[in-house]
Amino acid sequence: MVQVRFVGTLEGLKVPKCEEYWLGVEWDDVTRGKNSGAVSGKQVFEVDTPGAGSFVRYLAVEKDLNRRRTILDVLKDRYVVSQKETNEVIEIDVGQRSLSSSQSATATTSTTTSSSPSHSVSDQEAMGIISSLDVMDVTDCLVAYLDLPKQFDNVKQVNLTENLVGDWGSIQKMILHTPNLTILNLSKNRFIPAAKKSAAKTGDVEQRDEGSALKGGHSSLEVLVLNDCALTWSGIEEMADVLSPLPSLHQLHLAKNVLSTNLTYSPSISALLQSVEVLDLSMNNLSRWEDVFTGLGNMPSLNTLYLSSNKLPDISWEVVKTYLPETAADGTAKSAHAQSPFPRLSTLSLLSNQIASFSTIHFLSMFHNLTNLRIEPHTQQSTPTSSGNTAPIDYFLPFLMSQFFVSKLLIFFFRYTCL
Repeated sequence: MVQVRFVGTLEGLKVPKCEEYWLGVEWDDVTRGKNSGAVSGKQVFEVDTPGAGSFVRYLAVEKDLNRRRTILDVLKDRYVVSQKETNEVIEIDVGQRSLSSSQSATATTSTTTSSSPSHSVSDQEAMGIISSLDVMDVTDCLVAYLDLPKQFDNVKQVNLTENLVGDWGSIQKMILHTPNLTILNLSKNRFIPAAKKSAAKTGDVEQRDEGSALKGGHSSLEVLVLNDCALTWSGIEEMADVLSPLPSLHQLHLAKNVLSTNLTYSPSISALLQSVEVLDLSMNNLSRWEDVFTGLGNMPSLNTLYLSSNKLPDISWEVVKTYLPETAADGTAKSAHAQSPFPRLSTLSLLSNQIASFSTIHFLSMFHNLTNLRIEPHTQQSTPTSSGNTAPIDYFLPFLMSQFFVSKLLIFFFRYTCL
């Protein structure tokens, strides 16, 4: 997949057919890139990853760009099939009942009359069928526009994975048109940052942005999945500016993005995360505990946090003491931190990070409600066991409890056998 960073001509540069429209793109797969957005010594557009940029003639991809579709057109094609054979009238594929389930069901109505004419489904009939759906799955269907002509009260799950959705305004409008929506999967889409969206203008490519004027509507959304969307923290903040508040949001999945340092707990992000209980930040580029504590430690409802496959190092005492609350003799708080970070956190996953010291386990005791911990030592710095393999520390808290009971048993044994 690519992200469009530039649309325009390259006149004045030593490029064949420079007067034509060109697209400057950044590839997700860096190996497919040809440059970093520069041509003939001039920087035309910026890329997040050096060497991931390319220039593509607009005419070469115009046919593909014109294949972009509205969600309503895709729903009609997928769930409303006009049959020209006499034995089949309407087929309704209701797809997966759950985004996490592989079970599917198909309901088909048919006639037994062999001489009846072919039946074409009217727009009114099609809308009736679509309105009855509780699950809409349009994975990889080139959906670019989410214009819904009416409110769909029955829809509870929407899967838009791997499409061409590019702006948060259209997402918000869709949420408002599906008031009972509980699960929304937007994985593998690419959301254009506001600054770059305003710069990418062309008469041939329509830019649709519904804006944030739709705030204030009711939302029942509980699970929002944004895995593999190339999102940065600024992108998350743009999303929060448009979508917040989502008062029923309990799970937010942001795995396999490009989230790194400089996480700021802005008012819009604070409003978005207010009710989140499960947060998945696996497979990102987090490398500083300060960002984790400052940016996420104040989430009032968070009880499960996934930080696997990041670049987090050992926790140092200098970091820990900064976030521990200090109290005066009268019991009042002396520091800005009135309580320890993550007050309700009970489950934490730190697999595949750069943690090598047992001191990190000790410092995690500042999370007073932590009961489930998944962690393993960094392989390059771990102490080998007698067999030469790295000793895992997975589920370390239950291990510590077992050691506690073993020590109690030994004390009991020696006390009564040595008398």
